[in-house]
Amino acid sequence: MNYEFQNKILKISPNGIITKKSYSNIALIKYWGKYNNRIQIPLNSSISYSLNKVYTKTRLIYRLNKKKIFL
Repeated sequence: MNYEFQNKILKISPNGIITKKSYSNIALIKYWGKYNNRIQIPLNSSISYSLNKVYTKTRLIYRLNKKKIFL
């Protein structure tokens, strides 16, 4: 089945499983200083460390509904 999402055509099977890993990231120094006080623009970027052995794994099992829903 093809669906349009944000002006892109996506090919999706009617039933399936999607799995995603998100690795942990620790901010050691986070955005010190401000470039502009009226809006939140940082003067410097942050320094962070990504952990390649620590992650969150999410699995989505789905079945597409054949009915069309109009909002």
